[in-house]
Amino acid sequence: MLSEFPDPPAGFGWREVLRLYVDSARKFYLKNPAAMIISLLPTSTELKNSVVRDFGQSLHALFVERDLMPNSREAMRSCEILNGLVDAVWSKSLIEEGTITPTYNKEAKRVVLSYLAEVLEG
Repeated sequence: MLSEFPDPPAGFGWREVLRLYVDSARKFYLKNPAAMIISLLPTSTELKNSVVRDFGQSLHALFVERDLMPNSREAMRSCEILNGLVDAVWSKSLIEEGTITPTYNKEAKRVVLSYLAEVLEG
């Protein structure tokens, strides 16, 4: 999934990068329904945690590379939590609607933008 994400423009702040990545992940899942089901409705908590951790760490690395976030364990953990929050909203959408709807995607962005604002600015 990450290999298909666009490279954010140089002037993007963390909010714009986060919006771009949430929208890119949704597009990937809509094009790859099997991956969406496996990722959002996993059969084990270990698999779920692995997916959340891996994507969160990749997002953290991008934020650090762009000097948008400190390179610390706490910041990395916040990106892992952030990814879990997106997945929770999307999982609810998948269960209730059979897909990640635009409404649920908007809510996912609202949740993670609020969360990360509190972490970085709060």
